[in-house]
Amino acid sequence: MTETFVSIILIVIVVFAVVGVMQAILPRVEDLSDLPLTNHARNGHLGQTWTAEMIIGVMTRNECRPMIIYVCTNEIRYFCPDPNNPDNYLGLIVGKTSNLVITGWTARVEYWLSAVARDNCIPAAIP
Repeated sequence: MTETFVSIILIVIVVFAVVGVMQAILPRVEDLSDLPLTNHARNGHLGQTWTAEMIIGVMTRNECRPMIIYVCTNEIRYFCPDPNNPDNYLGLIVGKTSNLVITGWTARVEYWLSAVARDNCIPAAIP
């Protein structure tokens, strides 16, 4: 085998390993409703158009697509278009090690993109 071919094979193996590890740590969208909520997630956005519990319901029922997932240092961020306002995206933040829903709210897509860039998050999946 040529050196280039071996290098390509190694790169493919590493990519599959990284994707496998990322998928193992990510709660699946359909499992979000099984995760416990922090007090902030439960009460922090009461009276607003969207709460974490409402966002979880919409996401788990596949009522907002596409789903975009970012992995950050300490959390996983789930985003999808607001079904009532296409200028906004619903966001749900889950603790990476605790598997607690930390918070959820809606904001313009520019806000979410700026936040993931600022926090050096990496895209994980667009199921």
